[in-house]
Parts: sequence; C-alpha cells; structure tokens
Amino acid sequence: MTSVNPVDVLNRLIVLHNRSLAMYLRYASPTWLRGDEQARQVLQQIGEDHQQTVDRLGEMVVDLDGAVNFGGFSMTFTSYHDLSFAFLLQRLIEGQRKIISTAEECARQLEAFPMARALAEESLGAAKAHLDLLEELGSSKPKVVTGA
Repeated sequence: MTSVNPVDVLNRLIVLHNRSLAMYLRYASPTWLRGDEQARQVLQQIGEDHQQTVDRLGEMVVDLDGAVNFGGFSMTFTSYHDLSFAFLLQRLIEGQRKIISTAEECARQLEAFPMARALAEESLGAAKAHLDLLEELGSSKPKVVTGA
C-alpha cells in the first residue's frame, strides 16, 4: 500500500481550483451580452470562492512544511478568448464536474489527515454549489433554434 502525501493531494486541489476556467475568465473576460448580469455575478462569485479555497489550501500546505504549487492554465483556454459567456457555460459546467470528481477522490485520499480532509470536503461542497448555480444559469438561458 502506498503512503499518501497530504501536501501532494492538497496541491492537486490547489491547481484544480486556481487554474479552473472560472479563474481564467477573471483574466480573460468573456464577451458579455445584455441580460448577462446574473451570469457575470455568478462567475465572479465562483472565482472569488476558488481564490479563497486556494488561499486556505495553500495555508495548510505551508503549515505542513510543504511548497505550494499553483500550476498553470490549460492551453485550451487560450482558444476561448472573445467568446460569449453563453458559449462558455457548458465548458464551465464540465469543469465544475471535474472539480467535484477530483475533490471527492482527494477527500478519500486524505482520510488519515482529518484537517486536510475537512478542507477537501469543504471545497467539494462549494464545487457542488457552484455546479448548481451554473446549471441554473444554463436552464434559464433561452435556447437557440436553428433551421426552419
């Protein structure tokens, strides 16, 4: 059985949150359309929550005498410049699902480290709430009809 290094697992969560599409869009804002105010607020809130999670995870890594790894953004994100939020919404939802899946795995890996596990589970709960917000936005967007 392999031993789990909590610093490695926490850093995995840091990269996941710090380099999410929501965080990327804080630097490369999508094209906003009239009526996107709620979507803009949701995206801003998710970005702020991700930053707070990164800060808390980073503090725990430092407390464990580890080095924080902030990671890098996916190169795929560079192809998302100047796209509408409506177009990016599905990618944000997919990203949140990945965060949820990875946070669940990390929480399991941190079973022997109660404080780190609690933080992983907290990030998992926030990720699920973010997914709900994004899916709600998706269900409230008018559907585009093509063809005759």
